[in-house]
Amino acid sequence: MPAFADAQTEIAGLLQRRLGLQEELATDMASKFLAAVLDQALVNVRSQTVGPSNLSAVRVQQVELIAYRFGRLPSVRELTALLRITESAARTTLRNVLAISDRANDVALRSVFDRATRGGSVGNKGDPKNGQIWEFASGADLDLAREQLEMRQVRFTTTAEGDGKYVLVIDRSFDPDQLAG
Repeated sequence: MPAFADAQTEIAGLLQRRLGLQEELATDMASKFLAAVLDQALVNVRSQTVGPSNLSAVRVQQVELIAYRFGRLPSVRELTALLRITESAARTTLRNVLAISDRANDVALRSVFDRATRGGSVGNKGDPKNGQIWEFASGADLDLAREQLEMRQVRFTTTAEGDGKYVLVIDRSFDPDQLAG
């Protein structure tokens, strides 16, 4: 059995080949992935109940822990490389993680806001009143932000969606810095 450092080196090399990552980024991702695997082993050993009962549940638990270690949700492409699953299985697993894990939802939303740019506010005549303007990095980030904000019952209005502009005006009471991540 390879030691942690050997496993990290081997996984980093695989990530470099599979994802085209630079060595430093691949090594960091490999380290965080292995930490998540160890987290999962500890959770299961410490558990007072029976652990996940099928492969799908094991993957959901694993991806939740990977997201926590990464500080963001892994991409479909990253999951296919790390877990050696199909893109379809990776998408399904990510959907399932978001469906059951508050922590993964916080991590996902926090990562979207980490990539977003905060602008000014819309003032008293805006909707929502005195809302904060946020520009998102992509349409996918905008969609995830809207879905997560709706789930949290945070008021927002979409002001731009397309042509490279993805902008929401969000109720000023919402503070992404209060999210886990």
